[in-house]
Amino acid sequence: MKTKSIIRKFLIGIFFSFMFLLTFFNIQTQSIPTASTAFEVYCWHCSTDICGNAGNRLCCWSSYGGMKNNCETPN
Repeated sequence: MKTKSIIRKFLIGIFFSFMFLLTFFNIQTQSIPTASTAFEVYCWHCSTDICGNAGNRLCCWSSYGGMKNNCETPN
């Protein structure tokens, strides 16, 4: 019986940790300005984009298709 209670506590712990992480990441993603249409897009400044161009670039990730990049310097 002792093993069952340990397993139950372990599973409850995992569940609450998961819920906390979900809440935390929801707060994080809402604080990032998003261009949301049907899907969300996150953009940030990066030194090199996925096209190999160096400089002040804009890297974007969208929930629709993963990493995106227009390979242009942001205005």
